[in-house]
Amino acid sequence: MYPFVWYYKINKELREFDPSIEVKPGISLLASSLGAVLLLPPIISWAHTTSRVKQAQKLAGGNAGCSMLLSFLISFLGFGSVYIQSELNKVWRQQTTPS
Repeated sequence: MYPFVWYYKINKELREFDPSIEVKPGISLLASSLGAVLLLPPIISWAHTTSRVKQAQKLAGGNAGCSMLLSFLISFLGFGSVYIQSELNKVWRQQTTPS
């Protein structure tokens, strides 16, 4: 159950980080949970979330290193959320680091 809470929260954080990052956290959550019946919506949602993290990395002034391919490969091993969270943490660290 917590993975769904986490997924909603990271998408909400991305939206709050910068208004130019377009995301509806509830829709992302629906696509990744109930959309799993159709198989394609969770894949698309994950791809969009990965690209949003990459966009946030660019906006934070850091290296946009979040890789969609790597996130998919790691997801099959069950560690996709760990990878995405580590990439998102780079955004928060960049924000707290003085220029």
